[in-house]
Amino acid sequence: MEFALDEFYKLLVKGTYALFYFAANDKVALLIGNKDYKMAQHLNTLFHPLNDVCDLAGVLRSIGFKVVSLVNLTLKEMEFALDEFYKLLVKGTYALFYFAGHGFEINGQGYLMPIDATERYHPQENLPAWKVLETMQNSEAKLNIIVLDCCRTTPNDKPTETIPVDNGCYQPIVTKANVLVIHGCLPQNSVFESEDEKNGFIAKHLIKLIGQNKPLSKIKLEFSKAIHDENIYDPEDRKQQVVHIHTTEIDDICLADNTAVHMQGACAVSGAKGWKAAHEIPEDPVTVHKRDGVVVELLFMAEFSNALIVTARCRPDNYHVTFDMPECVSGCLVTKVTGKESTIRQHFSRAESAIRIADLQRLQGNLEMVLVLELDNEEPRRICYTMREKPLFAKIACQN
Repeated sequence: MEFALDEFYKLLVKGTYALFYFAANDKVALLIGNKDYKMAQHLNTLFHPLNDVCDLAGVLRSIGFKVVSLVNLTLKEMEFALDEFYKLLVKGTYALFYFAGHGFEINGQGYLMPIDATERYHPQENLPAWKVLETMQNSEAKLNIIVLDCCRTTPNDKPTETIPVDNGCYQPIVTKANVLVIHGCLPQNSVFESEDEKNGFIAKHLIKLIGQNKPLSKIKLEFSKAIHDENIYDPEDRKQQVVHIHTTEIDDICLADNTAVHMQGACAVSGAKGWKAAHEIPEDPVTVHKRDGVVVELLFMAEFSNALIVTARCRPDNYHVTFDMPECVSGCLVTKVTGKESTIRQHFSRAESAIRIADLQRLQGNLEMVLVLELDNEEPRRICYTMREKPLFAKIACQN
């Protein structure tokens, strides 16, 4: 009996340690989706990069990732985001980079296209894929995952070299263990999406699989098979879209592993503060008008790290409030949204009017909003509100 009790206590202690075992010091992700290209007339139409980033961000957050999601970035903005991402990659971190948008290859070197790229396909106007890998490998991250959901074809007027299917451009420069590079297609092939789907095929299956409590090695195989089983073929040359994966995994890692944040050094602390700042929005509701029994409030939601949804509501119900703002305010793009959009319907009730403020990384000065309060037979009242604190990613980008 004494032996049995002794063994029981050993197992109990071992189990206690297991309860508090943390595989990762932190888990961080940078997701970039580029859709609205300035040279769109020279490119195939993209349908889902923004949905892909939004939905993938939600899944990653559900398993404990800190996510920075950015859409429609220029080259300088992509480079800046990558530099800021690097600051988060402390020792023991699980790091994931995802790009959805246009891409191409020249002489075996891949490039990710920013929205301000020109039809020249000049390497200096685009972000080299190797730069993403180099940045992440230069960190002390425990796991580096790079997912490139973009084409790898060579523009017709550029020189090309034949690239063997089993020798992607990343293999010669992967320099450390636990690196996983996922291309959405093979070299000199294209990535496809369907307008009828909510997401692109790559994101669709990542979203289904990446949040599961399974080893990364198993998810990788299931993901490859899922894309193959979609039976996606290039309409011109009938080549099937097949994912191209290069890996140097040595640990049986699960992305749903527990996390213990151990910030080490000034750079790590600065990076953590930067990530937190990139997600700060005003505590709502914010009362912008309170007079004669009429109350107007604003509510806020981060759609992406550089896109803010602002809704207005008022009491009593017989009053009506709307935003009265131009398309460009302080360097940001402003568009009207409706309560029918799922993001509005899920997060707000009684929202009368809503706007989307995008491109927050380009915010100049304070963000100023103008609303109009109306009631039948009364003169409309104009309400002005100035957001003193820069929201979301603007807090980081506008300091540089």
